[in-house]
Amino acid sequence: MNLKQLVLKYKKKTVILILLIIAAAGADIYAGYTLAWYYDIVTASDIQGAVRFSVYMILIRVFSVIMAYFADRYEAGVRECFNNEMKGKLIYSLAHMEYQRYEEKEPGEYASWLTNDIHQIEDKCFSSFFLICEAVSTVLFSIVALFYMHPLILATCIISTVILYFVPKFFEKSITESTLNISEISEKFSQKIHDTLSGFQSFVSAHRREQFIQQNNRISIALEKEKKILLRRSAKMGMYSVAIFRILEGVTCCLTAVLAFLKIVGIGAVFSVANISNRFLNGINSIFSNLVILKSSGKIFEKFPKNMPEDNRTTCPEIKNSIEVRNLQIKYDNHIVLDH
Repeated sequence: MNLKQLVLKYKKKTVILILLIIAAAGADIYAGYTLAWYYDIVTASDIQGAVRFSVYMILIRVFSVIMAYFADRYEAGVRECFNNEMKGKLIYSLAHMEYQRYEEKEPGEYASWLTNDIHQIEDKCFSSFFLICEAVSTVLFSIVALFYMHPLILATCIISTVILYFVPKFFEKSITESTLNISEISEKFSQKIHDTLSGFQSFVSAHRREQFIQQNNRISIALEKEKKILLRRSAKMGMYSVAIFRILEGVTCCLTAVLAFLKIVGIGAVFSVANISNRFLNGINSIFSNLVILKSSGKIFEKFPKNMPEDNRTTCPEIKNSIEVRNLQIKYDNHIVLDH
């Protein structure tokens, strides 16, 4: 099961969540758009109009906050459905797996699938998907608002989009590599913990408590080291993205100021464009960054059984008197235990 299948299975819940996200984003961008009118009223010294418009703007922002709140609440429920579905499918696959195939991996690896990998999918895949939905809504509403401000301002933001697109691309390979490394080390960590904890009595009997500590610490340190590498790579990607983002934001604001001086747009547009372009560029940056994370986390899905294993069991005949076994051979770890 992958993200697309989860979305289709819970289509109704996903659509409701996206509609809530769209409502929150639309109200937020509209509130930024009305800043132009508000500052024009203030500069015209219309006190009564400014007071009335202040109340109107507050109501819009309150609506945006309420919609965002309900979207967050509903998202928690959708995440729960996605997680339960993932775990349920995985447990069902393991339960119906042929014994020989099941024995190909250690129990700790399967435990890691159900804990570490599911958590990574939720943290990276599901979170990125919902953030992309929010960012796309914000960008689309921003495009409409900026176009009504002035097409040249929108054109500048679109050029900025092209530049921002290439920044996360430089980090895509390294972030995917770190994500897979964390998943593999987590499997080893779960198995090692399982083995050493199961054999705790042996460590105590042999007076090897220090060895017990060292074995568990060694792989734990490796896991945390790989997590640190991933965080540093993500932080580096974020730093470059934000730096370029701030430069492009400044260029957009300067352009709007020039248009205001030339009386092409109102003076209030300077404040409004600063607000909307910030959200537009943030949205674009969020889309590109989270697409990289979403793509890297998708690799984890490939580890799980893709097709449900066939059940090749047959019905045993009714036992009436006894069972007779001939030429029995049992092999354990390539060692023959019983031979004929």
